[in-house]
Amino acid sequence: MRLPTVFEPVDAFVHPDHILIIAIAIGLLYTNIGFILGAINNLRYGNVKEAIGSQICWFVFEAGLIFLAIGYLMPTIGIIGYAIGGVLVVATIGMLVWANGAYGVMDIFSYMGDVLSYARLLALCLATGGIAMTVNILAGMVNDMVPMIGIVLAVIVFIGGHIANFAFQVLGAFINALRLNYVEFFSQFFMEGKGKFEAFKAKRTFTKIK
Repeated sequence: MRLPTVFEPVDAFVHPDHILIIAIAIGLLYTNIGFILGAINNLRYGNVKEAIGSQICWFVFEAGLIFLAIGYLMPTIGIIGYAIGGVLVVATIGMLVWANGAYGVMDIFSYMGDVLSYARLLALCLATGGIAMTVNILAGMVNDMVPMIGIVLAVIVFIGGHIANFAFQVLGAFINALRLNYVEFFSQFFMEGKGKFEAFKAKRTFTKIK
């Protein structure tokens, strides 16, 4: 039984496609923020070629996809949308090849993987709700099937199951959030430091510590 607090348009069990769209939208937004930061860093240090081949090209690619979608959804201007979108996609491929060589075209799949990786948010949502619903069903079954002490066992199953589900999903959300930040987000703009790490130490001239 669904709780009365469930908001129908974002009910993961009724409309998982809505959750997937939201997750992909978050991925696009977050990834584009990383591209902006990465382009700023590269342009600041004079790495124009790197900025074009690693960040700016994806804005051109996304614009091309938008025009292709417009051409598909609006047949009246379909040819124009397809033409502009096709030119922008081809321009993206040209930028990748110019900046990264022939293998730069493979970065398109890397870009798609980074964005689609945010679909794990849908998986977390479904897993959390599925386990919670299972706990509720088991608690109800125990209450109905076990005489006398069924209500006590149902309370134990209900509380223990939801605590375990909460702890498990908090850990999962923490790990997946770390991955999305360090792998999909930070990789778009993070630049390693110039100086080599050296552990703290002191050079002694007149004394020595044994």
